[in-house]
Amino acid sequence: MTNRRDFLRQLAIASLATTGIGAYSDLRRIAAAAAPMSKAAGDYKALVCLFLFGGNDSNNMVIPTSATEFAQYQGPRANLAIPAANILPITIGNTPGRTFGLHPAMAGIRDLVNAGKAAVVANAGPLLAPTTRDQYRNRLVPLPQNLFSHSDQQAQWQSSISDGATSTGWGGRIADLMKELNGTASTSTCISVAGNNLWENGTTISSFKVSPNTGFGYKYYKGAAATDPVSRGIRALLEDTRAHLFEQTWSDTVERSIASQQALQDALNTSSLATVFPDTGLATSLRMVARLIGARAAMGVTRQVYFASIGGFDTHGAEQLGRQNELLAEVSGAVK
Repeated sequence: MTNRRDFLRQLAIASLATTGIGAYSDLRRIAAAAAPMSKAAGDYKALVCLFLFGGNDSNNMVIPTSATEFAQYQGPRANLAIPAANILPITIGNTPGRTFGLHPAMAGIRDLVNAGKAAVVANAGPLLAPTTRDQYRNRLVPLPQNLFSHSDQQAQWQSSISDGATSTGWGGRIADLMKELNGTASTSTCISVAGNNLWENGTTISSFKVSPNTGFGYKYYKGAAATDPVSRGIRALLEDTRAHLFEQTWSDTVERSIASQQALQDALNTSSLATVFPDTGLATSLRMVARLIGARAAMGVTRQVYFASIGGFDTHGAEQLGRQNELLAEVSGAVK
């Protein structure tokens, strides 16, 4: 399966498995959708995760607009509900008789949905089983560990494992299965423009972190052929063999990092991007992702996994409507 809708459908099926996407068979289904092992010349696929840290109130993002369902939405939310007149209608073909809209700050995403370039995957999350309030209170069904803890739930979203701790994320586990398609490419299959994250940690692979701004590499290191004192000093440190295992591992890691950053910078210098992005932090991050995807031929890769993020969604009470409006506008503009 190679089209986006089939991939999203498989992803939703796998995420509902009781054992989470960590189950090997479910992960194989996702990998089959994301990265067919037989690929045509020039074939390329990238999976980009945009993670909303803090916990977005998604009931204000995708909103039912038919009279009965809007009343069910509006009643318990009281002053947190979006007025019906402000909701942006979206065209969805697989919900006959039911209508929906998006938060008023998400005009860009509305345009993508109505053009068939974006879709909503609803009713997905880190629960282990469908759970009613009574079942939760009486512990009648298995529950995720530390339910209602922000940090734990964010980790469970990124790992898709809700019944135990794990050091891997489902993006990294997908990368484990498809990295061979990149052959001997020197650049990483997983790249993050938002620092460390669990989602890109695999069993055999980890993410390479880059700045969302122009320019990679060690600012004062000019390369192996440089003769300035700082470059010579750094090179001497890296070439020195260390007896201590941790010291040698540190040296090897820094050396690989320098080589990878140089390879990425060289690749980035071969590509240009005419698309104008908004002047926001998230847009800067996604613009770098787009530039790196544009440099895929120079990097010699056919499958990649990217991670970007935006924080601040831990909103409370009176501040929610204004803050969520700002955040969702930034998300919508950057994605569009």
